[in-house]
Amino acid sequence: MSLELITYYYCLLSDDEEEEESVQLSPEDRRRRDRRTPRIALRKYSQSAFRYMFGSGDDQALLNCCGVDHKVFRDMLSFFEPVFNKYMFNDRTGEIRVRQRTRTGLPKGRQREIDSV
Repeated sequence: MSLELITYYYCLLSDDEEEEESVQLSPEDRRRRDRRTPRIALRKYSQSAFRYMFGSGDDQALLNCCGVDHKVFRDMLSFFEPVFNKYMFNDRTGEIRVRQRTRTGLPKGRQREIDSV
């Protein structure tokens, strides 16, 4: 590698680092650059476009969205649904654990907002 090329890369990289350190975003600019989707912009699962499309029973729509038709989706669901119903995600610890059940056999805690579909 020539000395000129090495010098060019060094200058290119060092300029970027200096610019990043000197640029301070205002709180409003940081909020705009945040890549998370606010909860208010999300629909409940029961009102979601996927739930509506899946409920229509149209194979072509599901093929375009997921790459499988309803028969294959139901076959995959038969494997996933027991696992979904048996385990839960703990928000506080980040663990996946077995859902505890009451004496009547119902799962403890609040009812889930989504189903295995």
